[in-house]
Amino acid sequence: MKKVISVAFLFILSACYQDDSDLAHAQFSQYAKKAHEKGLILEGRGGGMMTDIKELILSFASAEHLRLDQARKLFVQTLDEFLHQVNTDEKIRSRLHNYPFTPQNISLSIAFRNQGERPPKEFIAYVHLSEGTVYYHHWDAERPDHDQFCDDYKESINDAIKIVMEQEHQTLLK
Repeated sequence: MKKVISVAFLFILSACYQDDSDLAHAQFSQYAKKAHEKGLILEGRGGGMMTDIKELILSFASAEHLRLDQARKLFVQTLDEFLHQVNTDEKIRSRLHNYPFTPQNISLSIAFRNQGERPPKEFIAYVHLSEGTVYYHHWDAERPDHDQFCDDYKESINDAIKIVMEQEHQTLLK
């Protein structure tokens, strides 16, 4: 009888326990809806979740043609919104490796293409965050296949945030 009660108790506990990947996927699904309103389509998601949630990874696609300032603004806003969502969710908080989650805990990318076609060279084709640095890439179809992302520009995520905040402040002053 004790064995049956023990097994039943463990079954109830396991049914109530939500693992890290379930919590992360709930965050991805929730944010994907919000991002879709801005023209971003979630294409990939994942994370580092061995013993707790150390990193969340999101990859989006957009059909927009954006110049550097526009791509930076979209990127910073997307990162900020997702971090805010994660940090304000009580269900996931206890499973985060560190709280609050910071840009260092997020790997974010946005590929700009329309039906597989990359934008002209004067627009950003791909932007991604890796280890605190944001990388912006153009696409040059005339370059060799292995080297078509070119004219890389990079800046720290802190600099990108600062630039966006300054631009928004200037817009408010006008």
